[in-house]
Amino acid sequence: MRLIQGMVVGAVVAALAIYMTMMSVAGDMMFVERVSPYSYEETIAKVKQSYLDNGWQVLSVKDSNEGFVKKGKASVGKITNMKVCADEIAYELLKNDANKHIITMMPCGVGIYEKGGKVYVATMNVGMMKGMMSPEVETIMGRVAADTDKVMQVLAKR
Repeated sequence: MRLIQGMVVGAVVAALAIYMTMMSVAGDMMFVERVSPYSYEETIAKVKQSYLDNGWQVLSVKDSNEGFVKKGKASVGKITNMKVCADEIAYELLKNDANKHIITMMPCGVGIYEKGGKVYVATMNVGMMKGMMSPEVETIMGRVAADTDKVMQVLAKR
């Protein structure tokens, strides 16, 4: 009896460890983090201009750290939240009532920050996420993924 209990407990612990590992990896896969060869300020300017050059609107560029410090919190360092949107793509998604819930992912967020002495640009991994959507949404989100890759080429042009 104790042997069976031990085996069951061992199996549960092993399954939990595998699940936690998979969730950690999956969570990391939801985002793409790119190292920028530019300074923090240059990166913000270049990414913003690249979105504009590729037909996207830059809705906001917010220094997130500034808000924390104003509220008496310790500085988290240089960190900016950029919100971007491509109206034509958004329209294609939202014109179908079945897709209206996707508004929760709009506008697209872009994080620009410093850590470990380097500047990073982070985006959602739309290419990975699109595979979890309906065929119609997957096709449209494929355009977002392709555009994001095109926009981020600015980080390779040094």
